Amino acid sequence: MPLAAAQTPTLLIDLVVVLGAAAVVTLGLRRMRLATIPGYLIAGALVGPFALDLVRDQQNIAAISQIAIILLMFGIGLHMDLDVLRGGMFRSLWVGVVSTLGTVLLATPLAMVMGVSAPPAVAIAAALAMSSTAAVLRLLQQRRELEQTPGRIALGVLIAQDLLVVVVLGLIPVLSVWAGMSESADTSRSVLRMAQRVTLTVGGIGMLVLVGRWVLPKVMEVASRGASAELLLVFGGAAALGSAAATSALGMSAELGAFLAGFLLASTDFRSEIQGQLAPLRDLFMAVFFVAVGLGADLGQLAPIWWVVVLAAVLTAVVKAVSIGVSAWAFGAPPPSAVRVGVTLAQAGEFTLVVVHEATGAGLFGAREQSVVVGVVVLTLMFTPLMVGQSRVLAHRATRLPPPPWIGRMHRRHEVEAGEPGGAIVAGFGPVGRAVAQRLDLSGVPFVVVDLNAETVKRQRELGHRAIYGDITNPEVLDAAGVRHASGVVITIPDDEAMLRACRAVRLAAPEAFIAARANVLSSAILARGMGVDHVTVEEIATAESMAHEIIARLAPPEEG
Repeated sequence: MPLAAAQTPTLLIDLVVVLGAAAVVTLGLRRMRLATIPGYLIAGALVGPFALDLVRDQQNIAAISQIAIILLMFGIGLHMDLDVLRGGMFRSLWVGVVSTLGTVLLATPLAMVMGVSAPPAVAIAAALAMSSTAAVLRLLQQRRELEQTPGRIALGVLIAQDLLVVVVLGLIPVLSVWAGMSESADTSRSVLRMAQRVTLTVGGIGMLVLVGRWVLPKVMEVASRGASAELLLVFGGAAALGSAAATSALGMSAELGAFLAGFLLASTDFRSEIQGQLAPLRDLFMAVFFVAVGLGADLGQLAPIWWVVVLAAVLTAVVKAVSIGVSAWAFGAPPPSAVRVGVTLAQAGEFTLVVVHEATGAGLFGAREQSVVVGVVVLTLMFTPLMVGQSRVLAHRATRLPPPPWIGRMHRRHEVEAGEPGGAIVAGFGPVGRAVAQRLDLSGVPFVVVDLNAETVKRQRELGHRAIYGDITNPEVLDAAGVRHASGVVITIPDDEAMLRACRAVRLAAPEAFIAARANVLSSAILARGMGVDHVTVEEIATAESMAHEIIARLAPPEEG
């Protein structure tokens, strides 16, 4: 107990320093309209051992930051529903795979020219090939460009890169062996040990997949029946951490296990609700992770070689823009869209830091190389908003470029996908929601049901209706329901506070959609109208009008003819 009591204040103080510095620096960058992730990295460099040296125990911070990567990979797995791989998205995924390989092939010799040996050069190239999913998607959503052709292609490329991160993390031990193979006296024995390890790992992962495929969804279904919605969060977090611990015990990365857990849950009804509930927790831990990476940045070491960081950042942006743009064009994207995608994804990202963190831990390179890569991430992320804005100008100049001859006009079939405006979302499927849905059905208006009752969702699907499990205030649930394409959203939740939260979330996600809500009292209706709700039915007024109509019809004297 005395030992725990002595350690606790140190951890709390370190967390206060880390989060406080991140908040202050990021607030300053936001006022300059710059990205937030570089702020976390700069904050880490400032409070780290090479600057102010305010963090006493970096191991505690590193342990907490590991949770961030587990939750991030779990979230990526949750997005990997096989349904999203159909149609044009499948072609975009191939763009991501080919462009990532192209970036590695182009960047590896450049890293070697700058004095890095082959194994770490491959690791650095693979790390820099990853773009920033968080920064790019946030910018595209703010600009309402995610549903446009360049936005859809960029999303496919980012998904492919996120999947390839799992492969790259799995290759880090192989690159580490390659780096020390010339010093090994018994190469064949090393290869045999690797083969045995791979066999054990594959078998263990196979068992993990079987358990996750048949047991985990049933557990989540039981959790969804509870009175507390937080049970899904608890079980989801336990699944992510438990799977991460299992793969770590098998000798693989914990990130792979977290990804597998998310992927196994991606085909269930609960994925959108879990995503939304985990998002704030993930974002908090991600801030700690980025600061923890920044702790290793030696600004004094980078100062004499600042030009190396700038040169590496420029080369990274150019190589990635060319590789991604050419790959998108080769797979049939219109030339302007290909240029916009290439420029938009030309930065390094959060998974760059994940790969570098793992590679540094494996001994592939030292603090100098790590600091240079962190500097590249900071610079490219800082200029990402500018690059996204300038991509339109560059795309306009590419309008005269022809499509590739081996594609011809085939790509036009993939230019327009599902998502045209239309239909409604019915949130809450009690008596009021069912009545509204019946009228919509009779009128031929398509609708999506959103409800927190798993049995209701299942029953509506059996009746042939589209239904989503989750809380309508959850942004991930709104996206899954297609709020950006809906013409109207009907909120029939009987709880006024929940109704107001739902109205706020829907209006933020779909500024142009027609919103109709149900309120118990007039004061709640006034608040809802202030949020931009188009129509509010007040139960106390509707009840009064209905009762008055019936009373007058029965008691009022008949009119004289």
